[in-house]
Amino acid sequence: MKVMKYFVFASLLCLCACSDDNDNKNNEIPQDLVELKVDASEISIAQGDTRTVKITSGNGEYVVTSANEEVVTAEVDGDLVTLTAVEGQNNAQGVVYVRDKYYQRAKILVNTAAEFELKLNKTLFTLYSQVEGADEAIVKIYTGNGGYSLEVVDENNCIEVDQSTLEDSESFIVKGIAQGNAEVKITDRKGKEAFVNLNVIAPKQITTDADEKGVLINANQGSRQVKILTGNGEYQIHDAGDSKIIRLEVYGNIVTVTGRKAGETSFTLIDAKKQISQPIHVVIAPEKRWYMNLGRDYAAWTHFGEMTGDGLESIKAATNDFKLKKMTWELVTRIDGTNWLQTFIGKESYFILRGGDWENNKGRQMELVGISDKLKLRTGHGAFELGAWTHIALVVDFERKR
Repeated sequence: MKVMKYFVFASLLCLCACSDDNDNKNNEIPQDLVELKVDASEISIAQGDTRTVKITSGNGEYVVTSANEEVVTAEVDGDLVTLTAVEGQNNAQGVVYVRDKYYQRAKILVNTAAEFELKLNKTLFTLYSQVEGADEAIVKIYTGNGGYSLEVVDENNCIEVDQSTLEDSESFIVKGIAQGNAEVKITDRKGKEAFVNLNVIAPKQITTDADEKGVLINANQGSRQVKILTGNGEYQIHDAGDSKIIRLEVYGNIVTVTGRKAGETSFTLIDAKKQISQPIHVVIAPEKRWYMNLGRDYAAWTHFGEMTGDGLESIKAATNDFKLKKMTWELVTRIDGTNWLQTFIGKESYFILRGGDWENNKGRQMELVGISDKLKLRTGHGAFELGAWTHIALVVDFERKR
């Protein structure tokens, strides 16, 4: 009977201890819990060799345990787990567990052998030099026997090899720097060999017909087209320069540069392979000529009803509440091309000076047109020259008697 009482009492103590232990762990998910992860869940190590596995996320206070210490031993320092394969004659397999302070676990399966074939994760890479994210490759040794060395065959000087991680992580980095082909030979301590072939493609550089001479536009509002000669397509403006001086548009392989005011700036282009052109220099109106280049896209106009500011009342008084009987409009411009009935100066449907309507104004005429065409005067052919600076003055005096 006493024995039974002691047994029950002891059982209660065990239950209490278990309950207390659970209470210490709170049986709750901590708010700062981070999933425990390692950068390799399976690894092959030659017997007698050592490899490291990195803990990529977790909650600290890491502990490692080998379930098969006769196969592999494990130590942890910070976030690095060091695994050593025990020497033997036969292939063997072991398991190492990593635990953090919240009792999360990660498992690493370790394969060992007296001798491995030398195998890589990949043996052929295509790289694009000068293209971020596509110019580098990580070559990993999948199985091998340690003591690795590299031999690089690169007659084109097209790659750079970083082998600083070769001993610790059994991997190395290859970067493409120029067009060509290369080969890297990997050898381990057992004399096993493996090869990596690299094909490096160098994207075309962006060149334009304005690279040497730049862009010169002799007047504000003038335009010039820049042709992209070489590149990799999908062209965009990379650096637009001073937007107060120029406006840029890209369509296919043509960049249209339009001057906004006198000054100097530059712009660059970027393409599908992230290549950036050299700066293209632009000069607008170097002689500070504040004239207007009409081209085919512009006209000068006025609307007195929109005038604002301190002088508004005096202007109204001087013009009989904007009922003008006299006015003078002047424009110094360069006309590079015209459209049918293109307005030069004035207010459409009110009083304008425009190009003629004869075969898209090939005759280079000017028309003065009033409201509803009640007033219509036309010059003869050749009233202005294309590509030449012209001073146009329009004087109206309704007070003069006939």
